[in-house]
Amino acid sequence: MHGFVKSALVLLFALLLFREGFAVVLAWMFGTVAAVAVQVFLLRGQIARRVNLQLLRLGTFLRYSAGNWAGDLAWTAPGLLFPLLVVATLGPEANAYFFIAWSIASLLAGIPTAVSSSLLAEGTHDDAGTAVHLRRAFGFTLPLVGVAIAVCLVGAPILLGLFGAPYAASGVDTLRLLSVAALPLSVNMLYVTVARVDRDIRRIVTLTAAIGGGALVLGVALVPAFGATGIALGYLVAHSVVAIGLTIDWLARGRERR
Repeated sequence: MHGFVKSALVLLFALLLFREGFAVVLAWMFGTVAAVAVQVFLLRGQIARRVNLQLLRLGTFLRYSAGNWAGDLAWTAPGLLFPLLVVATLGPEANAYFFIAWSIASLLAGIPTAVSSSLLAEGTHDDAGTAVHLRRAFGFTLPLVGVAIAVCLVGAPILLGLFGAPYAASGVDTLRLLSVAALPLSVNMLYVTVARVDRDIRRIVTLTAAIGGGALVLGVALVPAFGATGIALGYLVAHSVVAIGLTIDWLARGRERR
C-alpha cells in the first residue's frame, strides 16, 4: 500500500509540474500498479472481508512499525548521505566513481537481505526455534557472501572498467573495502532481524543507530585524508565493530544456556 500511494503521488506531481522525463515516471508507475494488481488477484481469497480493529493491538503495531522505521532510516542513512558528502568534499566527478563502487558493493547486500526476510518469516512463525533458524541463516549467507567478496576483491578492476578506465583507476580500493564490509553487514543484518522477531525495538534502534551513526562520523573524519576510500573504510569499521560485539554477546549467551 505504501508503494502504491507513493507511486500515485509521484504521478500526481509529475502531471502538475509537466517535467521532462515523464515517460520514465509512467514506466515506474505502471510497473508498481501491475505488481499490486497481481498480488491482489493472487490473494483475493485470503483477504478478510471485514477488519476487526482493536486499538490495543493497533498501538502495539504502531510502536513496532515506528521503531522499525527509525531503524531502517538509520541503516540506510550512509547510502543516502555518503554521495552528498563526496560531492561536498571531493566534487561531482569523485562522486561518480564512488557511486558506481557503492552500487556494485550494494549487490552483495542483496544476499543477507533475502535471507533476513526468510529468517523474519520463520522466526515469527516459530519464535522458539529462532536460534536454530539464525544458525542456518549464517550457514547459508556467509559462504555466499564470502564468494561474492572474493569476486569483487579479484575482479574490482574489471568490474569498474566496464564503466570506463577512470572508474577502474579511481574506485578499486573503494570497491574492495565496501565489498569486504558485506561480511559484517550480513552479521549485523541477521542480528537486527532477530531483534525484530523478538519485537525488541530498543535493540533495533540502538544497533542501527550505532552502525549508521558510526559510519557517518567515521566517513566525515576520514574523507579529508583518504578521500572516498576513507568513507568506505569508515563504513567497514562501523559494521565490523558492531558485528564483533554482537558475535561475542551471542557466544556468551550460548555458554550461559549450556
